[in-house]
Amino acid sequence: MKKLACLLLALASVGCMAGCSADSENTSATELSYGVKYIATDDVAKEEDEQSYFIFLENGVAKWHVYSVLGSSIKYVYSYTITCKYKNVEEENMVFLFFDSIEYDVAHNEDKNISSASTCTLMYTEDFMMNAKSGEVYLAEDFASEELPNFGK
Repeated sequence: MKKLACLLLALASVGCMAGCSADSENTSATELSYGVKYIATDDVAKEEDEQSYFIFLENGVAKWHVYSVLGSSIKYVYSYTITCKYKNVEEENMVFLFFDSIEYDVAHNEDKNISSASTCTLMYTEDFMMNAKSGEVYLAEDFASEELPNFGK
């Protein structure tokens, strides 16, 4: 009886893997959108200088702006833009970003110690991106304003 259960489980696993494999062959890659601002969902309704976002340029360079305020009585403001080199793996709808340089904004009042080994991996569609590590979602600016006009308001 135990052997039969193991055999059925093994067959189900193989069938599931075959089904997943077949589905992946039917999907097409999405092109990375250049010049589009992808804004963190929590920041959609905020002023531009208080948003975290990504913008990809066609020359293999991306701008990764970070804005974060921590603390209640004392405000710790992190506000900077990392210029990144990126590698787009279009067939997987993933883009890998690698630190190139950093510019701190005037609002930044914390130590200037962002690692030059900063990286980010994003999964993307035309309308949104998701940080593979943190799970944070970024919406394309036009998509957020046109398709989700009440989002974040």
